[in-house]
Amino acid sequence: MKPNTIRTFSAARHLVLGLAALCSVLFLAGCKTTTGAQGQSGVIGTHSFGTVRCTLPEEVKPAAINAAAVQALRSRGYTVMSSSMTTDKCRIEAVPAGIDPFEQITVEARVVGGGAAGGAPATELSVKRDPWSDEALVRTIMDAILQRLGR
Repeated sequence: MKPNTIRTFSAARHLVLGLAALCSVLFLAGCKTTTGAQGQSGVIGTHSFGTVRCTLPEEVKPAAINAAAVQALRSRGYTVMSSSMTTDKCRIEAVPAGIDPFEQITVEARVVGGGAAGGAPATELSVKRDPWSDEALVRTIMDAILQRLGR
């Protein structure tokens, strides 16, 4: 091998190692779990991997969450692309109006606990932003949903 080829090979190897280290740091930063009060009643919201989750009492049904989420998203300028609901779960997908062509917000609610699995019945609410994590944004949307639910 020529000396220039070895330097080029070495530089490429350092570049690849540097990019791998940067990706690892960014990935590990996204893994950090944080908790904080959400809404007026101080519901605890846990954020991890771009999703904030909270557990609400059983009287808060997925149908009510669906209506509140659609209103909250539309009031923030989002276009609701899909909304599906059953008695025990709902899912809403929305995109912003022209800001970020790749951003998508997904709101889901589902009944958890009770039945054969045991535990007190409750409703789990989650708000996720794809493809990039934005904790402040998903917490703000969660607060808007909870406000409409009187929580």
